[in-house]
Amino acid sequence: MKRILTILIFLLVGATSFAQKDKNTDKEKTQDNKITPGASGVKRSIGYKFSSISEDKDPGDGIFRYNNVNVTSVSWIYIDKNDIKGEDQTNWYKTWNETTGATGRGQLVLVALRGDNVNVFNITDVFIDGNGYWKFPVKYVSGKLPVNDSVYFSHCGSGC
Repeated sequence: MKRILTILIFLLVGATSFAQKDKNTDKEKTQDNKITPGASGVKRSIGYKFSSISEDKDPGDGIFRYNNVNVTSVSWIYIDKNDIKGEDQTNWYKTWNETTGATGRGQLVLVALRGDNVNVFNITDVFIDGNGYWKFPVKYVSGKLPVNDSVYFSHCGSGC
């Protein structure tokens, strides 16, 4: 019973930690989510908007995209070096390659702003600096294709 209560509290806290909608406006406002290590293994969360364009080029400030319109066939994720707030995340992404080594690269988890879609990908190799954006080699695990211009938060899961 104690374990179930702990899990329920963890889920409740996790669900309320995502960005919230301002009732005074129709536009969504995001909060800077910094998730500390814990049972989920997630270390940090950075906001981006999804682009449905599937080409290998800089997606633009605060944008990420996949290399395929079929989410189960995605093998590369392209993420701009600047997050949705315009902050350069290059140093954070560089630490992923430095700490993961050749095995156990972990997962890239992309969670919709409202939590209604979670894309999970296993990281398969070393990331590539694409001059203004990052290329993440991945293998699909779960989730559905995001809607164009929807806000997602990227997390490096266990192993990163």
